[in-house]
Amino acid sequence: MIIGEINDFIAGLEAVDKTAYERGLALSAALSAGEASFDSIEKLFDFTLFIITASPIGHYNIAITITRLATPLINQFLEKNGPIDLNNHGTLANRTKTFKLMRTLVSVSEINVHLADKLLDAGLPGLAFDHMAIAEDPLYDKSDGSTHIDIERAKRNLRFWHFLIASGDQFAREAFIRRETVHLKVRSIIGDVNGEGLAAYSTTKPFLVKGPGAPDGDIAYQCHLLKLLKAHYPHKTMLLKELFGDLDRQLDLEKKRRTPRAFEIAFTLAEVTNQLSYVKPALHLRSHDPVKTLLLKARRLLLERSYNDSILHGIVAEFLQLLISRSSDALIFDLQRQAYSEFINLIIVHCLDCGRYEKAVQLAYQWRSANEGAPIGAEPPVDEALLLILPNTAEDKVSYVLWNNNHAEHVQTSGQYPLSQLISIRNKIEGTWNVLLGNEESAQFNEDEHGMIDPEQSQAYMNALLAYFEPDRIAPLLQKIAPAKRLRVLELTWTNFPIIPLLSEAADRPMSVLVSGKASAPPSPIRKALIWCDPDESLSFSVKEREIITGIMDKHSIQYDLFEGIEGCSKAAFIEKYSDPAYDLIWMMCHGKFNSDDPTKSELWVENKNPLRLEEISHMAFHDRPAKRLLVLNACQSSASIVRYNSMGFIGLGTSLTKEMQAVAGHLWLTDFQAAPAIGCLFMDRIARGEEWSAALHESRMIMRSGNSAIIEQLEAINPKVPLIYESTRKDLSLSMYAYSGILFE
Repeated sequence: MIIGEINDFIAGLEAVDKTAYERGLALSAALSAGEASFDSIEKLFDFTLFIITASPIGHYNIAITITRLATPLINQFLEKNGPIDLNNHGTLANRTKTFKLMRTLVSVSEINVHLADKLLDAGLPGLAFDHMAIAEDPLYDKSDGSTHIDIERAKRNLRFWHFLIASGDQFAREAFIRRETVHLKVRSIIGDVNGEGLAAYSTTKPFLVKGPGAPDGDIAYQCHLLKLLKAHYPHKTMLLKELFGDLDRQLDLEKKRRTPRAFEIAFTLAEVTNQLSYVKPALHLRSHDPVKTLLLKARRLLLERSYNDSILHGIVAEFLQLLISRSSDALIFDLQRQAYSEFINLIIVHCLDCGRYEKAVQLAYQWRSANEGAPIGAEPPVDEALLLILPNTAEDKVSYVLWNNNHAEHVQTSGQYPLSQLISIRNKIEGTWNVLLGNEESAQFNEDEHGMIDPEQSQAYMNALLAYFEPDRIAPLLQKIAPAKRLRVLELTWTNFPIIPLLSEAADRPMSVLVSGKASAPPSPIRKALIWCDPDESLSFSVKEREIITGIMDKHSIQYDLFEGIEGCSKAAFIEKYSDPAYDLIWMMCHGKFNSDDPTKSELWVENKNPLRLEEISHMAFHDRPAKRLLVLNACQSSASIVRYNSMGFIGLGTSLTKEMQAVAGHLWLTDFQAAPAIGCLFMDRIARGEEWSAALHESRMIMRSGNSAIIEQLEAINPKVPLIYESTRKDLSLSMYAYSGILFE
């Protein structure tokens, strides 16, 4: 069956890549000749590696497909011809077979390591982590609910590696060093889970080659280990000093030999020291990586302070153009901006440190608004206010920069409440696991807590949010903004915390998330709506929600098309209707699922057992609208975005589906079956009356925050015949878990 799928994959290459197709035909012939052999498995390995390395970043799915076909086929071959026995080689033929089997095991690791490296280039460290788990344990399968590899199996595989390396197998040694290097790269981004990256150094060190004969892979390992230590273990001063000295000496050697490796070492030392004495020489070395070169140029400008405003804007524009040239579509561009957030963060933090608050907002807006064909370098609009929010993880402080009337004001919190404590409480209430980089305690995985939602932590979470973000410090400035002026928020970095509901309540004014940088299209009066209701018939309260919102629409003479239930909702029908520009409002009551490993695979369940992925929806265009429409995703995690790279939250259902002509309302986390319909109906009632959308959502949240009695009173006024909340309802819907999940993207 797998061989048939591989042949189908090869056939599909004919129209895409002739070279890959011709190589695939040779593999197809080898696999079809009979049972898999060492020769055919080697051809499969070579072909898979070729596809992975040849695939552009934007086509990473092709590399994933062939890897996920090749891995189980190689595993089947190993199982059929194994087990590998290191203690009993027997005859020469048996010894030869044992070495071949171990080499085959290495090949499974190699293809997954190379794929993981490709995924890191694409900006998908979570997915890379999964494939690095397969590299350690080829039988690892996350789809069965596993959260970690089989430790004993991984240890046994490690013994095979060591045996091959000790026997002088240079291919195995280089593959092992490459595996450990990519491990370090992944852990530098997602956190050194359980300290495993640092611990692995003791088993890797004996095989490292330093000095004149050091290969590229060994140097790369040392560079990435130094970066991991500097970011996550700054207290390991002796080890840091040892590694820094080794690389400094290696740099001198590579400079004399004028190798490209000299630049890689110099870049690493410049990054970890942030000193001109390393930055300037690095720029004079030969580089094949324009991204790293621009990062160094930015560091030099900021350290020397040898710049004016046009130079700063120019280097940001140059970097954005470089990322655009590497991207095949808008989602890939967003993944690239996210992955290289270090660049813009470096510049914005510098502006804040220098007190150049207007410039910080302008550059943040330039970075965020570079989408939808908007000109790179666009200025913030003069007819609205912007709020830039930057948590400082090192000092537990939050910087707020408010841009209003072409002037910026800066407010900073006291830093008395630790971010690590806030994250710990959030993990408990949401059943998630978030690692704070550089915080070793947060990197320890607790399987007992993972996936267990605890609503009882809601008040503690609210108290922690108030203590950390201190909304009362910025609220007076927000209250000075003209009531009619739109206020949009730009989080750097995005955290999936309910910051907008928190600040909106403190200042008693509406606000939304800034996504589209183009001149704001006017919101459309709602005359026609599409309602997509409970496609798998599992949302019991969606029937009541549908009754209430259709009643509101009838009252306000809003036409609507209703698709409901298993029989009424199909993927094909949704694709057709979503692309119809006639709808001013699309209202969805369905399941949503955010994919933190690959957010482009986040899902909306528009049909029973047949979800629609973000990568599909984002390419569904609608045109010829005179005004902006509203997409309401009354679905779990529909406002969630990836929390990595200290980025602006570029990829997620809500943010990615927001366009110049479409605003999106959704939920930050898993929603409650009563709370979501309640706030949804309150929101619908207000937008049907013509209220501005962010104001309508703010008012709806405030009603929720007023408690169950106020919610019941408001809902009865809308439709007394369809009760959503009862006097006997025991859960307190005023808690942040229920009232704070909804936000608006514009």
